[in-house]
Amino acid sequence: MKILLGWDGFPHKENDVWVDPHGTWVQYEVENFADLAAYLREFSEIPRAADDDSKRTHHWYNPCVLKPESIEAHKRKKPDVDYLSPFICVDIDEQGFTIDILEDLFDKIEIIAHTTTSSKADWQCWRVVVKLDREYTGEEYEALWRYLQVLLQGQMDEPTKDYTRLSFAPAKWIGAHNEFHYLKGKPWIVDEIVAMAPPAPVIQTYEAVDLVTAPDGMPIITDRMVANNVTKTGRMYKILCAAATNYKAKGWELPLGDLYSDAQRVSDLINHKEIRKGELLEECQKAMNYIFSVVQTEVHSIEDITKSAMVWVKDHVKPYDKAKKDLYYHGLHNSPYVSLDALVRLRTDKNLYKFACSVMSVGVRYGRELKEDEAIRIMKDAEEELNKNDIRRI
Repeated sequence: MKILLGWDGFPHKENDVWVDPHGTWVQYEVENFADLAAYLREFSEIPRAADDDSKRTHHWYNPCVLKPESIEAHKRKKPDVDYLSPFICVDIDEQGFTIDILEDLFDKIEIIAHTTTSSKADWQCWRVVVKLDREYTGEEYEALWRYLQVLLQGQMDEPTKDYTRLSFAPAKWIGAHNEFHYLKGKPWIVDEIVAMAPPAPVIQTYEAVDLVTAPDGMPIITDRMVANNVTKTGRMYKILCAAATNYKAKGWELPLGDLYSDAQRVSDLINHKEIRKGELLEECQKAMNYIFSVVQTEVHSIEDITKSAMVWVKDHVKPYDKAKKDLYYHGLHNSPYVSLDALVRLRTDKNLYKFACSVMSVGVRYGRELKEDEAIRIMKDAEEELNKNDIRRI
């Protein structure tokens, strides 16, 4: 069984300046979990000062097995991890845990438990190493960590959520309360834990404009979306993608819980049986991850679009001669500036900026430029029309 073993490899101060040395580490081989326990027990019997300088030169361990090229390049970040060896380390710094309580909680599971530098007799701080039945992945680590957090009543140290984090070997820390225990038992079955606490869907972040709350009463999944996809293969996923597209394109926030609630409503409505209810939340997250990565949010507000179009029109559109100066009331939306052609193009290419330029060009050509507040009113009417017809604006 491989472990990552190192020393002198974490940020520390030298002459009041923070430095981050590469440190030294090796992919160390132990025979099994009992051998790891014996190895750590040796460290627990060595007296050491419980200060930063002493810790900096002390050994640390970690379950990560690095890719060969990463070892050669001396890298140990998440992309450099090939897999994790069959154990997991977590810290408990909250008051109230003793070895008896830990033994009861893990209930015949094989663990190593040792106190850390800040442990006191009346406030014991623990590092717990749990034996697993097989090697595992970074995604499975997240599930194991969440299960442990529930088991330990939410008292785990949050930084241990990062599986590349260093765990210092035990020592006989001077001035601290020191304990080391190796409790034999059975390993945790990774597949069983992951089934109970599946890896959380990855929520990716993307560089885009800030999203805003959708207008009150705005539907998420519309009847049109359902009608357009109800007869197609994979219809629920397509419906979810359509809903996410609509919100992302308009720059609206779409909370996962809101999409999931509406998906449940639609699933019942269409008697959807392609995926079980327990998988519906994951389908919602998959749709959001995909759509929010590929659909571009409109960068500008209606006001921004209007002002930008007004500048463009002044620079590029010339007035008609005096003989054609009369502006006839030929438009729609209660405005002579909105022609039928402009409205058709809006519904075809869904581009509000082009529509704004077209509308304001009419005013310039006829010598009756639109006032900004009137132009914004027309643009908001146009956007509302797109919204009513589930047409994504760009």
